[in-house]
Amino acid sequence: MKSRNLLGKNISMLGFGTMRLPQKDGEIDLNEFQEMVDYAMANGVNYYDTAYIYHGGKSEVAVRECLVKKYDRNSYYLADKLSVWLAKEKEDYEKMFNEQLERTGVEYFDFYLLHSLDKEKMVNVKKFDGFNFVKEKKKQGKVKHIGMSFHGDYETFKEIIEEHHEMLEFVQLQINYLDYKIIESDKCYELAKKYNLKVIVMEPIKGGVLSKFSEEIETMFKEKNNNVTPSSYALRYSSSLEDVFTTLSGMSNMEHVKDNIETFKNFKPLEENEYKFLEEVLEVNSKYNLIKCTKCDYCIECPVNINISGIFTLFNDVENAPDTAWNSKAMYKGSLPVKATACIECKKCEKVCPQNIEIISKLKEAHEKLTT
Repeated sequence: MKSRNLLGKNISMLGFGTMRLPQKDGEIDLNEFQEMVDYAMANGVNYYDTAYIYHGGKSEVAVRECLVKKYDRNSYYLADKLSVWLAKEKEDYEKMFNEQLERTGVEYFDFYLLHSLDKEKMVNVKKFDGFNFVKEKKKQGKVKHIGMSFHGDYETFKEIIEEHHEMLEFVQLQINYLDYKIIESDKCYELAKKYNLKVIVMEPIKGGVLSKFSEEIETMFKEKNNNVTPSSYALRYSSSLEDVFTTLSGMSNMEHVKDNIETFKNFKPLEENEYKFLEEVLEVNSKYNLIKCTKCDYCIECPVNINISGIFTLFNDVENAPDTAWNSKAMYKGSLPVKATACIECKKCEKVCPQNIEIISKLKEAHEKLTT
């Protein structure tokens, strides 16, 4: 496994994201996750990323059971995140942090991030002094390195960096070839470079959006190189940036783990002809009316229990494969107990969506598509 140096540490170029772990009967499948971790560790993956809200808090517990309990603490690096928007008062930061230590079973976090910052979440951070909170945790030895993950606009990012760059050691940005320039990640990346901040990449495959295409585009990939998966191109795109030290992949099964590790065993940056090929892919893909959902499930706390990401996935399946649309429509009608029409338009989901999807209107669109 290829690695890059960050703050004196050799970090594997592939990071294991634990947002989309394998499921069995509605719970994390710990047996399968253990096999995935064992394979990843055996092949040099040493960076593991979790967060307070992933899988409703159960991701951190799974990390404890399958990584922390089994492997020497010096054999891996663990990153966790403070979901600042959940705090109602300053003391909630402390409560969440202590709960994270308990869930993961560690005494310190190698990397600790203020989670999913944007203009709105910064109101909470400023109100409860979030940056000084994590700075104090570093003084206590409970956090080794401080960073932030970011999902907002460039001006907000610039404001944060200019004010806090002296204490920040790295930033986590959404970088993929679909929306790198659209969401201003390119400008954020260049500013991070200016302040000598290394970058962690999240959503390089955009929650699977860049791994599963229409038959037309799948054929393009096969004709380009039948031995390389679409996911591999996406991972290489983000990792070709010189100041990226690790790229997170939210792996959900052993197939994902093996394919991703293969990409980084003998990593090669994208060549000019490959960049042009991906531009061609985007041009063809633009004619499909896809919802840019990454299935992060930040919206999972729906008051009426709508499976938002599940509905969007079915919608995209219909768009990508109209010849088999009947199957996705049948699943929507039969397998999902709560339909999109149950939405009460509270906008709770839209407030936490990192992709800024207009969820309410898209649910209406999806329902119409899936029932006609």
